[in-house]
Amino acid sequence: MLEALRQAASATRSEVDAVSALELPEPSPAHSALSLEAVSDAFADQIRARMADLDMADAEALRGFGRAGDDGLGRISREMLLALDAGENTHIAGDLTALARALAATQSGAASAPDTASARLTLWQRLRRRPAPRAGRQAAEAWRQVGRLAEDLLRRHRDLMARLRRLDMLYEQGLDHYDALALDLAAGKECLRLARLELAMPRQPDPATLAVPPPCCDVLERRLEEMAATRHRVAQALPLVRLAQEEDKRLLGHLSDLLSRALPDCARAAETTQPGPQEIARHDHCLTALLQGQALAEQGQARQEMAREALHQMAQALADLSAGGHPPKP
Repeated sequence: MLEALRQAASATRSEVDAVSALELPEPSPAHSALSLEAVSDAFADQIRARMADLDMADAEALRGFGRAGDDGLGRISREMLLALDAGENTHIAGDLTALARALAATQSGAASAPDTASARLTLWQRLRRRPAPRAGRQAAEAWRQVGRLAEDLLRRHRDLMARLRRLDMLYEQGLDHYDALALDLAAGKECLRLARLELAMPRQPDPATLAVPPPCCDVLERRLEEMAATRHRVAQALPLVRLAQEEDKRLLGHLSDLLSRALPDCARAAETTQPGPQEIARHDHCLTALLQGQALAEQGQARQEMAREALHQMAQALADLSAGGHPPKP
């Protein structure tokens, strides 16, 4: 059973390495502001394109400025919450604890291999074989339990890898929206600056002659404050998601090593009738690896709880904006 487990776990090693190798970049600081004078030509062109699309005389259009980005970030935060709310790390920690107990129980009697020693005997030898002592039967049952729990852990290992891939993709999408939000803010601030300059210039008192009605400046200013608050919340949430991902990627690699090497090697060593120092060392190494994995799963769960709290606040603030309310300041 555990040899089949080794093969199944080894077959996913390249996928595990690919997922673990992807390093998520940190978002730029929320307080960093772009300006036409300080960015490259490529970014300046993007800012000017946004400025050209912004109708400063249409208050309703100004209220909707950047709303597509808000909607995208709201969707991403909700999908991240769904992925993190699965509580997979708690189940993994529980499986590892149960595995450690079952593995310890294999040493309570004769160190017979899990269902493999009798398979190598001839029919005559099996017929003449004396019944195993109770302790030996307990050890054999403990090995069967190890095999069942290891199969459950392999399924959770695959689920964890799928979740990591999903969250990596959502993180990159969130980072794209975050960076686009910085460009929107730069365009809006530049338009507002130019409009304020126009209002400050001496001209006829008739407001109808103004290219930008004064109330529209106030509308844009409030919208820019909302966008800045949104960017601040995203800057709080994404690094916490990144830290949770890094912790779970360490757990993923640890589980891969455990399932493809430590557990099968321990089972193979247990086939020795009289275990020596090397076999005992493998058993102890496997037990230690199980407890280390449990600690990694618990640490990852703690990271996820912090990320979930920040994502919940971000999703709620964006939902308030979408409903036309004013979210609390971060």
